[in-house]
Amino acid sequence: MQERSAKILDDSSTLAKGVDGDFIAPDSLLQEVVNLVEAPVPILGRYDDSFLELPKDVLTTVMQKHQRYFPVISKSTGDLLPYFITVANGSISEEVVRKGNEAVLRARYEDAKFFYKMDTQKNLSEFRGQLKSILFHEKLGTMLDKMVRVENVVAELTLVLGINERMIPVVKDAATLAMSDLATSIVTEFTSLAGIMARHYALRDGLPEQIAEALFEITLPRFSGDVFLKTDAGIVLAVADRLDSLVGLFGAGCQPSSSNDPFGLRRISYGLV
Repeated sequence: MQERSAKILDDSSTLAKGVDGDFIAPDSLLQEVVNLVEAPVPILGRYDDSFLELPKDVLTTVMQKHQRYFPVISKSTGDLLPYFITVANGSISEEVVRKGNEAVLRARYEDAKFFYKMDTQKNLSEFRGQLKSILFHEKLGTMLDKMVRVENVVAELTLVLGINERMIPVVKDAATLAMSDLATSIVTEFTSLAGIMARHYALRDGLPEQIAEALFEITLPRFSGDVFLKTDAGIVLAVADRLDSLVGLFGAGCQPSSSNDPFGLRRISYGLV
Protein backbone atom coordinates (compact mmCIF):
# COMPACT_ATOMS: atom_id res chain seq x y z
CA MET A 1 0.00 0.00 0.00
CA GLN A 2 2.85 2.38 0.74
CA GLU A 3 4.25 1.83 -2.74
CA ARG A 4 0.88 2.53 -4.33
CA SER A 5 0.42 5.63 -2.22
CA ALA A 6 3.89 6.91 -3.09
CA LYS A 7 3.31 6.35 -6.81
CA ILE A 8 -0.02 8.18 -6.71
CA LEU A 9 1.51 11.13 -4.90
CA ASP A 10 4.62 11.31 -7.08
CA ASP A 11 2.82 10.97 -10.41
CA SER A 12 0.04 13.35 -9.36
CA SER A 13 2.60 15.94 -8.33
CA THR A 14 4.26 15.69 -11.72
CA LEU A 15 0.93 16.08 -13.53
CA ALA A 16 -0.06 19.10 -11.43
CA LYS A 17 3.30 20.78 -11.95
CA GLY A 18 2.71 20.46 -15.69
CA VAL A 19 -0.08 23.03 -15.39
CA ASP A 20 1.78 25.19 -12.83
CA GLY A 21 -0.30 23.79 -10.02
CA ASP A 22 -0.43 21.56 -6.98
CA PHE A 23 -3.03 18.99 -6.00
CA ILE A 24 -5.19 18.43 -2.91
CA ALA A 25 -5.11 14.87 -1.55
CA PRO A 26 -6.63 14.59 1.95
CA ASP A 27 -5.41 11.49 3.79
CA SER A 28 -8.87 9.92 3.90
CA LEU A 29 -9.37 10.31 0.16
CA LEU A 30 -5.85 9.11 -0.64
CA GLN A 31 -6.33 5.96 1.45
CA GLU A 32 -9.67 5.29 -0.20
CA VAL A 33 -8.12 5.57 -3.66
CA VAL A 34 -5.14 3.43 -2.66
CA ASN A 35 -7.51 0.68 -1.54
CA LEU A 36 -9.37 0.76 -4.84
CA VAL A 37 -6.45 0.28 -7.24
CA GLU A 38 -3.80 -2.39 -7.56
CA ALA A 39 -1.75 -0.63 -10.23
CA PRO A 40 -2.47 3.11 -9.94
CA VAL A 41 -2.24 5.33 -13.01
CA PRO A 42 -2.92 9.02 -12.20
CA ILE A 43 -4.44 10.92 -15.13
CA LEU A 44 -4.90 14.67 -15.52
CA GLY A 45 -8.32 15.82 -16.68
CA ARG A 46 -9.79 19.22 -17.44
CA TYR A 47 -13.15 20.93 -17.03
CA ASP A 48 -14.57 24.13 -18.48
CA ASP A 49 -13.40 27.39 -16.92
CA SER A 50 -17.00 28.58 -16.62
CA PHE A 51 -17.60 26.17 -13.74
CA LEU A 52 -15.09 28.12 -11.63
CA GLU A 53 -17.93 30.60 -11.07
CA LEU A 54 -19.39 28.06 -8.63
CA PRO A 55 -18.28 28.20 -4.98
CA LYS A 56 -14.98 26.44 -4.39
CA ASP A 57 -16.54 24.16 -1.78
CA VAL A 58 -19.08 22.92 -4.31
CA LEU A 59 -16.41 22.11 -6.88
CA THR A 60 -14.10 20.33 -4.45
CA THR A 61 -16.92 18.38 -2.77
CA VAL A 62 -18.12 17.03 -6.09
CA MET A 63 -14.58 16.08 -7.06
CA GLN A 64 -13.51 14.53 -3.79
CA LYS A 65 -16.62 13.00 -2.24
CA HIS A 66 -18.56 12.03 -5.34
CA GLN A 67 -15.87 11.24 -7.90
CA ARG A 68 -12.75 10.54 -5.81
CA TYR A 69 -10.72 13.05 -7.82
CA PHE A 70 -7.88 15.23 -6.56
CA PRO A 71 -8.54 18.95 -7.20
CA VAL A 72 -5.70 20.99 -8.71
CA ILE A 73 -4.91 24.45 -7.35
CA SER A 74 -2.63 27.29 -8.35
CA LYS A 75 0.73 27.20 -6.59
CA SER A 76 0.86 30.98 -6.38
CA THR A 77 -2.69 31.85 -5.28
CA GLY A 78 -4.23 28.62 -3.99
CA ASP A 79 -7.22 29.17 -6.27
CA LEU A 80 -8.74 26.21 -8.06
CA LEU A 81 -7.51 25.54 -11.57
CA PRO A 82 -9.82 23.89 -14.13
CA TYR A 83 -8.07 20.54 -13.75
CA PHE A 84 -8.44 17.39 -11.70
CA ILE A 85 -6.52 14.16 -11.23
CA THR A 86 -8.23 10.79 -11.35
CA VAL A 87 -6.51 7.48 -10.64
CA ALA A 88 -7.14 4.61 -13.03
CA ASN A 89 -6.18 1.00 -12.42
CA GLY A 90 -3.79 -1.07 -14.51
CA SER A 91 -3.19 -1.00 -18.21
CA ILE A 92 -5.73 1.35 -19.78
CA SER A 93 -6.16 3.87 -22.57
CA GLU A 94 -5.43 7.12 -20.80
CA GLU A 95 -7.26 9.17 -23.42
CA VAL A 96 -10.42 7.08 -23.11
CA VAL A 97 -10.33 7.24 -19.31
CA ARG A 98 -9.63 10.98 -19.37
CA LYS A 99 -12.54 11.76 -21.70
CA GLY A 100 -14.89 9.50 -19.75
CA ASN A 101 -14.08 11.14 -16.43
CA GLU A 102 -14.27 14.62 -17.92
CA ALA A 103 -17.76 13.82 -19.23
CA VAL A 104 -18.90 12.54 -15.83
CA LEU A 105 -17.56 15.58 -14.00
CA ARG A 106 -19.08 17.94 -16.57
CA ALA A 107 -22.51 16.38 -15.98
CA ARG A 108 -22.09 16.70 -12.20
CA TYR A 109 -21.06 20.33 -12.49
CA GLU A 110 -23.94 21.12 -14.84
CA ASP A 111 -26.30 19.76 -12.18
CA ALA A 112 -24.58 21.76 -9.44
CA LYS A 113 -24.71 24.92 -11.56
CA PHE A 114 -28.42 24.44 -12.15
CA PHE A 115 -29.21 23.85 -8.47
CA TYR A 116 -27.03 26.76 -7.37
CA LYS A 117 -28.77 29.08 -9.82
CA MET A 118 -32.16 27.98 -8.47
CA ASP A 119 -31.10 28.55 -4.86
CA THR A 120 -29.65 32.00 -5.44
CA GLN A 121 -33.01 33.28 -6.65
CA LYS A 122 -33.99 33.38 -2.96
CA ASN A 123 -32.48 34.58 0.29
CA LEU A 124 -31.44 31.90 2.77
CA SER A 125 -34.22 32.96 5.14
CA GLU A 126 -36.82 32.00 2.54
CA PHE A 127 -35.83 28.33 2.86
CA ARG A 128 -36.63 28.23 6.59
CA GLY A 129 -40.31 27.45 6.09
CA GLN A 130 -39.49 24.57 3.75
CA LEU A 131 -37.93 22.67 6.66
CA LYS A 132 -41.47 21.66 7.57
CA SER A 133 -41.37 19.22 4.65
CA ILE A 134 -38.27 17.43 6.02
CA LEU A 135 -39.08 14.87 8.73
CA PHE A 136 -36.71 14.69 11.69
CA HIS A 137 -38.53 11.88 13.51
CA GLU A 138 -42.16 10.77 13.49
CA LYS A 139 -42.47 11.43 17.24
CA LEU A 140 -40.43 14.63 17.22
CA GLY A 141 -41.77 16.40 14.16
CA THR A 142 -40.07 18.05 11.22
CA MET A 143 -36.75 19.80 10.96
CA LEU A 144 -38.64 23.06 11.35
CA ASP A 145 -40.08 21.81 14.65
CA LYS A 146 -36.59 20.83 15.76
CA MET A 147 -35.04 24.18 14.88
CA VAL A 148 -37.86 26.08 16.61
CA ARG A 149 -37.03 24.10 19.75
CA VAL A 150 -33.36 25.02 19.32
CA GLU A 151 -34.28 28.67 18.80
CA ASN A 152 -36.31 28.68 22.02
CA VAL A 153 -33.40 27.54 24.22
CA VAL A 154 -30.36 29.35 22.80
CA ALA A 155 -30.71 32.54 24.86
CA GLU A 156 -30.74 30.66 28.16
CA LEU A 157 -28.10 28.22 26.96
CA THR A 158 -25.78 31.10 26.09
CA LEU A 159 -25.77 32.17 29.74
CA VAL A 160 -25.48 28.59 31.04
CA LEU A 161 -22.36 28.11 28.93
CA GLY A 162 -20.82 31.24 30.41
CA ILE A 163 -20.90 33.22 27.18
CA ASN A 164 -21.33 36.99 27.38
CA GLU A 165 -25.00 37.97 27.26
CA ARG A 166 -24.16 40.51 24.56
CA MET A 167 -23.90 37.53 22.19
CA ILE A 168 -27.56 36.56 22.69
CA PRO A 169 -28.90 38.68 19.78
CA VAL A 170 -26.30 37.17 17.45
CA VAL A 171 -27.07 33.65 18.63
CA LYS A 172 -30.82 34.19 18.24
CA ASP A 173 -30.41 35.62 14.75
CA ALA A 174 -28.25 32.66 13.75
CA ALA A 175 -30.78 30.23 15.24
CA THR A 176 -33.54 31.60 13.01
CA LEU A 177 -31.52 30.52 9.96
CA ALA A 178 -29.76 27.38 11.20
CA MET A 179 -30.21 24.28 9.05
CA SER A 180 -32.25 26.25 6.49
CA ASP A 181 -29.84 25.13 3.78
CA LEU A 182 -31.18 21.57 4.18
CA ALA A 183 -34.10 22.74 2.06
CA THR A 184 -31.93 24.15 -0.73
CA SER A 185 -31.66 22.30 -4.01
CA ILE A 186 -27.89 21.95 -3.93
CA VAL A 187 -27.77 20.46 -0.41
CA THR A 188 -30.63 18.12 -1.28
CA GLU A 189 -28.47 16.84 -4.15
CA PHE A 190 -25.07 17.06 -2.41
CA THR A 191 -25.85 16.42 1.27
CA SER A 192 -22.24 16.77 2.42
CA LEU A 193 -22.51 20.51 1.64
CA ALA A 194 -24.89 21.06 4.58
CA GLY A 195 -23.61 23.92 6.71
CA ILE A 196 -21.06 24.87 4.08
CA MET A 197 -23.78 26.27 1.83
CA ALA A 198 -25.57 27.89 4.77
CA ARG A 199 -22.42 29.90 5.42
CA HIS A 200 -21.97 30.72 1.74
CA TYR A 201 -25.58 31.82 1.21
CA ALA A 202 -25.57 33.85 4.43
CA LEU A 203 -22.49 35.78 3.34
CA ARG A 204 -23.99 36.20 -0.10
CA ASP A 205 -27.08 37.74 1.56
CA GLY A 206 -24.84 40.23 3.37
CA LEU A 207 -25.21 38.77 6.86
CA PRO A 208 -22.45 39.29 9.45
CA GLU A 209 -19.58 36.85 9.26
CA GLN A 210 -20.08 35.59 12.82
CA ILE A 211 -23.65 34.56 11.97
CA ALA A 212 -22.56 32.90 8.74
CA GLU A 213 -19.81 31.00 10.56
CA ALA A 214 -22.24 29.83 13.23
CA LEU A 215 -24.50 28.39 10.53
CA PHE A 216 -21.58 26.26 9.42
CA GLU A 217 -20.36 25.37 12.90
CA ILE A 218 -23.71 23.94 14.01
CA THR A 219 -22.78 20.92 11.85
CA LEU A 220 -19.41 20.38 13.57
CA PRO A 221 -17.81 18.04 14.25
CA ARG A 222 -18.83 15.98 11.23
CA PHE A 223 -16.17 13.30 11.69
CA SER A 224 -13.21 12.42 13.87
CA GLY A 225 -10.47 15.02 13.53
CA ASP A 226 -12.80 17.64 12.04
CA VAL A 227 -12.10 21.34 12.52
CA PHE A 228 -12.93 22.89 15.90
CA LEU A 229 -15.71 25.39 16.50
CA LYS A 230 -14.39 28.95 16.71
CA THR A 231 -17.35 31.20 17.42
CA ASP A 232 -19.46 31.56 20.56
CA ALA A 233 -22.63 31.54 18.48
CA GLY A 234 -21.54 28.35 16.73
CA ILE A 235 -20.84 26.63 20.05
CA VAL A 236 -24.28 27.53 21.42
CA LEU A 237 -26.06 26.34 18.27
CA ALA A 238 -24.11 23.09 18.10
CA VAL A 239 -24.73 22.27 21.76
CA ALA A 240 -28.42 23.15 21.52
CA ASP A 241 -28.88 21.05 18.40
CA ARG A 242 -27.15 18.01 19.90
CA LEU A 243 -28.99 18.26 23.20
CA ASP A 244 -32.27 18.41 21.33
CA SER A 245 -31.33 15.32 19.32
CA LEU A 246 -30.13 13.33 22.33
CA VAL A 247 -33.01 14.17 24.66
CA GLY A 248 -35.63 13.81 21.95
CA LEU A 249 -34.38 10.59 20.39
CA PHE A 250 -33.73 8.86 23.69
CA GLY A 251 -37.19 9.95 24.82
CA ALA A 252 -38.64 8.51 21.62
CA GLY A 253 -37.06 5.14 22.43
CA CYS A 254 -34.23 5.29 19.89
CA GLN A 255 -31.47 4.10 22.23
CA PRO A 256 -28.53 2.57 20.36
CA SER A 257 -27.70 -1.09 20.84
CA SER A 258 -24.31 -2.78 20.73
CA SER A 259 -24.74 -3.41 17.01
CA ASN A 260 -27.15 -0.73 15.84
CA ASP A 261 -27.18 3.06 16.10
CA PRO A 262 -29.30 4.29 13.17
CA PHE A 263 -29.54 7.88 14.45
CA GLY A 264 -25.83 8.18 15.24
CA LEU A 265 -26.45 8.95 18.91
CA ARG A 266 -22.95 7.83 19.89
CA ARG A 267 -21.42 10.18 17.35
CA ILE A 268 -23.68 13.00 18.54
CA SER A 269 -22.62 12.31 22.14
CA TYR A 270 -18.93 12.29 21.25
CA GLY A 271 -19.37 15.55 19.35
CA LEU A 272 -21.09 17.14 22.32
CA VAL A 273 -18.28 16.12 24.65
